[in-house]
Amino acid sequence: RAGDARTAAGMAATLDPGTQAGIGAFAGLVEVSVNQPLHTLKNFTQDGRVLPMNPAVWYRGWSAGVLIGVPMAVVQFGGSRSLERAITQSAMVFNDSSGGDARAVGSDDVPASRANDVPASTWSTRIASAALAGAVSGAMINPLDVCMTQQQKFGGSLGAVATRLFRTHGAAVATRAAWATMAREGFYACGYLCAAPWLRDRLDQREVDDTKAASSSASFNGFVAAASAGAAAGVLTQPVDTVKTLMQSNLGDGGVSGRRSGSGYVETAMDLVRRDGASALWRGVAPRAMRIASATFVFATVNELVGAQLAGASWVDGEAAANPS
Repeated sequence: RAGDARTAAGMAATLDPGTQAGIGAFAGLVEVSVNQPLHTLKNFTQDGRVLPMNPAVWYRGWSAGVLIGVPMAVVQFGGSRSLERAITQSAMVFNDSSGGDARAVGSDDVPASRANDVPASTWSTRIASAALAGAVSGAMINPLDVCMTQQQKFGGSLGAVATRLFRTHGAAVATRAAWATMAREGFYACGYLCAAPWLRDRLDQREVDDTKAASSSASFNGFVAAASAGAAAGVLTQPVDTVKTLMQSNLGDGGVSGRRSGSGYVETAMDLVRRDGASALWRGVAPRAMRIASATFVFATVNELVGAQLAGASWVDGEAAANPS
């Protein structure tokens, strides 16, 4: 039933940050394995190259993708939940203090055993937490993102690519286009941790009184919510991702003739627009939107289903209070 789907999402939302991080690691591995060909196609398209019809090329950079995707999901899942709880607990202490009854978790009145007794986070808290966790994960994965982009373009093992980049460009290459990566991941995390669950709830609520219809459409609602949130995130952030890919791909060691190596964000974007028009900023949007929609569905589904299974033993009365609406 649709009501069950909302309960599952609410159950997952009560898990501690460590458990959420573990779910994130599993979800990241699944997502990279499923979507690596779309990621490779996106990078080839953005850089103006044709992807060979060779599966070995499609999965080139998979190991780097796993090293990126798993830690990224761990930070986004676990970090977002930790931030939600920290912000909510701080708000509780502030409100109690304003009322003349300040009680911190761990005091005599509020023992440490109640550290998890935190009310539901508001959507604004969830969005802020997801965006910050996403940005932090972006900074963390950027060195590997540079290596994977170069590996997809030139081939070679991950270790050989990293060694070549360090010798040719120095340690600073690890921060190439880092701000764009941080912005992309912050927006992406908001998509699957906030927008997809919110839209799923709204779709389910329309059918909560129709058990038969709810039963047949619960999974469809989840797919529609994930696909819509993912596709929107892909389209809105495509210019940022295009600039990031070009900056990381063309470093002066094999870039397409006429493209300046070492250019910054604005210079890279302006060069592309002058040469190919503004529409070039959305080059590769189809494979990227498909990839993000698929990734959003994978992350949201794994989070909901695995989270509900892990939380089920301690779930009381089936109340999905931790999933704000």
